[in-house]
Amino acid sequence: MSFHQVQNEEYWSIYNGPNFIQDPHMRRKTFGRSTTTRNYNEMNKPINKTKKGSYCRNEGHDRNNCP
Repeated sequence: MSFHQVQNEEYWSIYNGPNFIQDPHMRRKTFGRSTTTRNYNEMNKPINKTKKGSYCRNEGHDRNNCP
């Protein structure tokens, strides 16, 4: 099947139906990180591991405070 070409606006009939106005509060955010809809539970919590220095691999400090 083929599509018919859209006529010029001058030939359109006048629309007498309802006018819909969108609610600006229902729109999606256009900037920044989107919000998550995921429900986290105890299964998603990480296992507690102690911090280790990246150079010496000793526990109790991180790379910035490594002796």
